[in-house]
Amino acid sequence: MSFLSEMAKTCGRSPLRSLSVSVLASLWVSTAWAGISCSVSAPGLNFGVYNYLSSPSLAISTSLSVSCTCSGSNTLSYSISLSKGAASSYAPRQMQSGTNRLDYNLYMDAAHTVVWGDGTGGSQVASASGINCKNTTYTATPTVYGLIPPSPNVVPGNYQDSTITVTMTY
Repeated sequence: MSFLSEMAKTCGRSPLRSLSVSVLASLWVSTAWAGISCSVSAPGLNFGVYNYLSSPSLAISTSLSVSCTCSGSNTLSYSISLSKGAASSYAPRQMQSGTNRLDYNLYMDAAHTVVWGDGTGGSQVASASGINCKNTTYTATPTVYGLIPPSPNVVPGNYQDSTITVTMTY
């Protein structure tokens, strides 16, 4: 699965601006707004080989990199959402190999209980608010946890999802 190979960056104040960038390995976008300039990068996420007989479920993780530079006296608030990929819902996301499907999901926690999405369909967005970033640089590395649940009847194949879009609003 090629995870997070597209990034959308949205400034959350009027007028609304949007910029999408697509690259294979990592993503970086920077836009200045009211003395705040933020960027986020997202490495790829690959589940590798899934073998139900050796491990019924497969868990992996990666970290996003958030960096915001603030000039003047500013308070930073932001949210980060993840798209569904090719699935019609967050419960669950699905990878495909031909006509075969393999369920998986992306989570905000290592216990795999909080689905990371856009706030709909039982998913939640990551957010931070009230960050004092007066003349400083704020950095964060939120972790994305991926999980393939036990799938005893999965057909062997090369399973992939379409692009997962990361949206940061600030």
